[in-house]
Amino acid sequence: MKRVDLNQVAAVVTAADYKRAVHIMQSDTDDDVLIQMYIDVATDVVETAIARFLTPRQMEFEAPEGDWGCWWFPVAPVQSLISVASWDGADWVAEDLGDFTLRSGNDEPRLILQDSYRWQGPVGPLRVRAICGYEDGYAPKQPHQSIILMVKEWFEAGIAVEDLAEVKMNWGVSALIQQVRYRRPCEVL
Repeated sequence: MKRVDLNQVAAVVTAADYKRAVHIMQSDTDDDVLIQMYIDVATDVVETAIARFLTPRQMEFEAPEGDWGCWWFPVAPVQSLISVASWDGADWVAEDLGDFTLRSGNDEPRLILQDSYRWQGPVGPLRVRAICGYEDGYAPKQPHQSIILMVKEWFEAGIAVEDLAEVKMNWGVSALIQQVRYRRPCEVL
């Protein structure tokens, strides 16, 4: 899985949100750059932990080779398919999107192959591009609160972002994350 569009993603939590939550005066801007750096890292940590993107972005996935008709995406939600390409041994070849269906994009997103496509034989590896993430305002509240709690902990500890190789989450953050964590039901059917 990799991110295709490298445009700036809208912030889920802003420095102003954080300061309001921890009762710091909005006019106190001395630490805004540091706070935003913590927010960016905490957002990445939380999105990875819950396997859900909190804001929309274009992602690319590689579905495995084999004889299958349904493949679950490793993240949720998936809003729409952009393209599907198959590997012909030398290059990626665009496939007709009509041969594929996105099912249950919000809950358990999966790529369904139409029978006409499956009759052609085993599926080669597929490169699937899709828009993933919640629309503005529709993300669950737990990740938002988890980000604020992480940033508060890091800000109060005065640690540098570079020291976050092995992030240990406190119990409150971990409990919030577990409530909304997406787990792929299975690989292929």
